[in-house]
Amino acid sequence: MKFRRRLLCLILACFCLSGCTFADTEQEETDRAETENSGTGYNSESTAEVSDVQTEKGSKGDNPIEDYVIVYDASKMLSVRTAHRIAEAFLSNRGISLSLLPDSYPAAENEIIIGETNRNSGNVSLENDAYSIKCGKGNVTFRAGSALALYNATDVFVAAIRNDDTFEELKTGTYEANGKVKFISGATAETEAFADSNLRVMSFNILSEAYNDKTPLEGRDLAVAKTVMTYLPDVVGFEETTETWHRSLDSLLDGDYSFVEDEIPGVGKSMSTLMYRTDTVEYIESRVIPYSASSNQMLRNLTWARFRLKESKEEFIVTCTHWDINTNAENRLIQVKENGEWLNELIAKYGLPIFCCGDYNRNETTEEFLGFLSATGLSDSILEARKTDFGAKVYSDTSGCIDHIVFSSNAKLRYYTKLKNSECLKASDHYPVYSDFLIENTKKSGDAAKKPQSYVTEDINTHAVLAMAGDGSAETPYLIENPENLYYLSEAVNSGVSFAAQYIKFSADIALDGSEWVPIGYSGYPFSGNLDGDFHTVSGIKITKNRQYNRFFGLAASYKTSCTVKSLTVKGEINVNNAASGTYTGGFAGFLGFPEISSLKKTYAVGIINDIKITVSGSASLRVGGVFGYAAHSETEGCQNRADLTVTNSAYTLVAGIAAQSIETVFKEAVNAGNLSVSAGGTSTATTAGICAVCTYSSLGRSLFSLCENRGNIVCLAKGNSAYAAGILGSASSSGDSVNVLVEKCVNYACRIRAEANAPKLGYAAGIVAYCSVKDFTVEGCVNMSSDITGIAGTNTRSGGIFSVFNLPSAESAIVCRNCLSVMNIYAYNKNLVEKCKSNASLSDCEAAIAGFR
Repeated sequence: MKFRRRLLCLILACFCLSGCTFADTEQEETDRAETENSGTGYNSESTAEVSDVQTEKGSKGDNPIEDYVIVYDASKMLSVRTAHRIAEAFLSNRGISLSLLPDSYPAAENEIIIGETNRNSGNVSLENDAYSIKCGKGNVTFRAGSALALYNATDVFVAAIRNDDTFEELKTGTYEANGKVKFISGATAETEAFADSNLRVMSFNILSEAYNDKTPLEGRDLAVAKTVMTYLPDVVGFEETTETWHRSLDSLLDGDYSFVEDEIPGVGKSMSTLMYRTDTVEYIESRVIPYSASSNQMLRNLTWARFRLKESKEEFIVTCTHWDINTNAENRLIQVKENGEWLNELIAKYGLPIFCCGDYNRNETTEEFLGFLSATGLSDSILEARKTDFGAKVYSDTSGCIDHIVFSSNAKLRYYTKLKNSECLKASDHYPVYSDFLIENTKKSGDAAKKPQSYVTEDINTHAVLAMAGDGSAETPYLIENPENLYYLSEAVNSGVSFAAQYIKFSADIALDGSEWVPIGYSGYPFSGNLDGDFHTVSGIKITKNRQYNRFFGLAASYKTSCTVKSLTVKGEINVNNAASGTYTGGFAGFLGFPEISSLKKTYAVGIINDIKITVSGSASLRVGGVFGYAAHSETEGCQNRADLTVTNSAYTLVAGIAAQSIETVFKEAVNAGNLSVSAGGTSTATTAGICAVCTYSSLGRSLFSLCENRGNIVCLAKGNSAYAAGILGSASSSGDSVNVLVEKCVNYACRIRAEANAPKLGYAAGIVAYCSVKDFTVEGCVNMSSDITGIAGTNTRSGGIFSVFNLPSAESAIVCRNCLSVMNIYAYNKNLVEKCKSNASLSDCEAAIAGFR
């Protein structure tokens, strides 16, 4: 089968965010101490002190490569990671710091373009194993026929950066590389689909890293991805797939294959999951059903999905499961029975060809397995392939297997094989198998695919106990009267019901039982309705699972959507260890907003109060906010954090009382009363603030902080890079001329704010704003009531009552601090930007100023 790669157009906001604003900001944060003295307007005393900060990048010189930016598709994980990997290679090997730019932004003059973007989509068609790197006029273009080919091309390009000869070719624009990837060396089975077949199904037990300590996941994941890209199944069932495996395969097969939605409410992602080939198969719906007899429902369940072949429009169902091992024979017998019952229900309901793959832990001659076939009327590929008169082509070894592909009578088996290959076996403890089938003259549909149903009840009208009263109108909103209604809301949103333009209202306080809470909204399924808490409280929220979206709401509005949430208090605890990269944690919502940048849609949050104590540890980039993990293109008013936040991490870290990160968002009358404690290791920066850790740029309007207060103590310790801590805003950065930020009439009451870094890196601490490099930035009428504000790095200090350091991006910059009061010094550096401010002010003067704008 030829593999034609399609342009992936995901609407997942978190990928877009983490791939553009977040990623770019991390680089900007890391470089701050190195570029602090590049601005204008420093007085002589300040310049002398700032000059101690030495650049690590070296002189740019006349190298034309330094004029390039790296462009990537922010919706594709591998594109994002490739861009960062190339940037790191230039920086670490050549001392060159290149900017990263999502392809949604206007084109730069000179670009390194990663894979298919809107700059070059559809220009070149490559086989799935091929890649091409070419230098042209003003650009370097990476093209690849698959995600793994792009992965391989990145290796080649990084090697070229390191090699002096090929680096000279890069500098002169003459470099070119073309090649092919050998996914599985010495593959002996048929890689092309068998004649007269239109569907290939694979079953692959990949062995959880939890059971295979001696062989870590890294390396094995590449072997799995290579196996898939060599044999190109239309659908593959993976068993023992932990969340780590999910993330890794999502990246390595990015765009070529996609997972079905398979999270179990209150449990986590299914470890018996399905991936489908995006250019041949259309995903319609899926569901995960846990077995009743199991101590681990993530591992022991049935995942099923309905698909449609894009070319012939034939619909079919594939299931994946994992029965218990010999030591749990009693549980396995129950699983066998339930498995058969569920399959019979699917067969009766849909009448479609059905294919069942999985690790059954029973070979084809056992009584349990034969009984299962008899109870369902299904056939097993290996048994049918042994029949000489059946017509299936059989690979040389048809000895027993415990991974099976079982199929219904309305499908015709055309080929079966067991992949007895050392590279395949490297990833598991037994061989994967696959079969080719012909399905025709069954159900066909030209209708658009329905929204995936996942695990939500398919006919909600038959489960009135879960449904909400009301009709969803503004006059008669859906009512949340009990925990069951709230659980239903979570299930419905997580299954694709967005509640757009509908209204939901709390009519009572809700006390959950303390079991694991499944956040409302995730991935491409955001909540887009209007939620009125009516000043009620949801208590008993507990989250310990390592999800990307750890909070009460996973996604409140997303790409091209908006929502309103108001007047609700949430109480409970979030305690997550080993949080994965890109984890966005907020007591109320992981993401608030992020409609399309060109859209005028806004998301509103009013009177949201967080009382969820948050404790997070990890070793990858984290954003943790008391109320929101990330707020974008939104307006908030009267939101509060009353809980303590404690974060321990060894990578890039953003922590704030209200929002860890924001872009073009309004914060009015926000209050942080929780204590914030951050300890960061590694070589990345850490930023902590009462209201917002980092305010980043966009191509549009302003960010506003008005009448906000910080009352919580803030401690930010960074062992390997710079630390930033502030009462209101940790830092603001921008590369856009039209961007402006206003911080007005805000107050810091905190007793203590501390930012500590190891020399020669710096600690920046301030009552209002720690650091700013936005071209149009104003702090006006703000008051700092604390005298214990300390920014430390060895003997260097960067401490200010209002701001620590304002770094002018250009001579045209308009960064101003005016009409502010502080009981200690106003600033650490750049007093030229201070107008009509009073340092060492008395408490009575400060209180009078506050009363004047309250």
